[in-house]
Amino acid sequence: MKLTLPDLYRIRWSIALSVFLALLGVAIATVTYRQAQQARQALRLAEAQNNEAGALLAKLRAEEKIVPQKLARYRELLAKGIIGEENRLDWIEQIRSIAAARKLSGVSYELSPRQRLDSAALAGGEDGYEFMSSRMSLRLNLLHEGELLDFFADLRRSLKAQVMVRECKVERLPRTDGGHGITAQLKAECAVDLITLREKDIQP
Repeated sequence: MKLTLPDLYRIRWSIALSVFLALLGVAIATVTYRQAQQARQALRLAEAQNNEAGALLAKLRAEEKIVPQKLARYRELLAKGIIGEENRLDWIEQIRSIAAARKLSGVSYELSPRQRLDSAALAGGEDGYEFMSSRMSLRLNLLHEGELLDFFADLRRSLKAQVMVRECKVERLPRTDGGHGITAQLKAECAVDLITLREKDIQP
């Protein structure tokens, strides 16, 4: 069937309606596609936010368990006098007292200036604080090696610092003839770090 111009004129409204409906269908499909895209993006964003919130919640719960442990550790260090400024006079008095109580001879020591210590040298760390160390060069005479172990055990119990023995060199003393009584047999030279915690400086 061949349409003539008069026929097209008569059905012009039908053609216009068909074109309009076709365009409307394309528009509806486009809007639907965009809405679907937006919905998928919104879903992905919601999932990401949900995962982030879950991770944050897990972190907070973990920190809730750590805080009491850190508080207990802080109180323990505070009670031992490890946190704060050094008390070198007390250290000297304790060393003299231990040496006298154990009847050790030839005890001498020298304390170096306090300096920052790399926290990697110790296990763990304390938030807001930094490790400080004063190196002590210690020399003393001994009857036997056990006296050196006992001396350091007393130091760890009495000093308001963490005692870390870096090295010890023990040598036999030359024998003396004609001496009376029990004399020292060994000489020990040790390098010892007396470690404390100092509050970190807050940078503006």
